[in-house]
Amino acid sequence: MGAGNYPDRLRRLVRSTDKNAQNGQDEETFTPGAYYWCRVETPNGRRQKDYGATQTGADVTIFVRNFPTLTALDRLTDGATVYVVESVRPGVNELIAEGNYFDELDI
Repeated sequence: MGAGNYPDRLRRLVRSTDKNAQNGQDEETFTPGAYYWCRVETPNGRRQKDYGATQTGADVTIFVRNFPTLTALDRLTDGATVYVVESVRPGVNELIAEGNYFDELDI
């Protein structure tokens, strides 16, 4: 697809951390933020084994229109799928985010 084609509307989930009062550990929370127009491309699937269970999902490249606020600690969602952002780099009039998502496990 060419530049300028952004058919997907994704919502930014802003990462923040708080200390757990019980054990002092950092706890991540993701607060819903702004909506962005994006294009999600899935170049390949993935399958990995974590804690004895196979998790399936896919690697994704997300092109975000213009240059909105987005970091590699945030996540993006379309309401059904949560995309984990691993890196963000500038493109031509867009941000390019590399990341992944996991399918739900049916146990």
